[in-house]
Amino acid sequence: MQTAPARLDKLSDAHSKAVRAAAGFGRAAVALERGDQKLALAKFKDMAGDSSLPKPFRDLALIRQTALEFDGLKPADVISRLEPLAKPGAPWFGSAGELTAMAEVKLGKTAEAGRLFAAIARDDTVPDTTRGRAIQMASSLGVDVSNIMPPAAQ
Repeated sequence: MQTAPARLDKLSDAHSKAVRAAAGFGRAAVALERGDQKLALAKFKDMAGDSSLPKPFRDLALIRQTALEFDGLKPADVISRLEPLAKPGAPWFGSAGELTAMAEVKLGKTAEAGRLFAAIARDDTVPDTTRGRAIQMASSLGVDVSNIMPPAAQ
């Protein structure tokens, strides 16, 4: 009987792009659960660079890769890597914006970070948990977000 990782590895070679992507994310999740950050990072890097996968899957893999590498990356590298994804209206704006804003904080660019957190907080397409953190972070950076209703209160 095959283990879950072996089955996921087999599915990673599937003809269907969606199945391959789902298997890759699943395999990375299993690796993280087992404490194998190196394998998870390799899976995310592979998916982010796989031009045969649809862009939303590649973008999500890049965000997950960046989140895992965040502490070891130069803040400017985080910002440049995620720049296309950290714009209002972009599908992964909340996640990419949050990582970008934290990199700006590391660079001492607190005004820029505060504005980005406020933009995330105002975007009702961003998940409520991310918006809630963005409200807290923007406020802590001196940006007036008192006119933004906390997600739970909406």
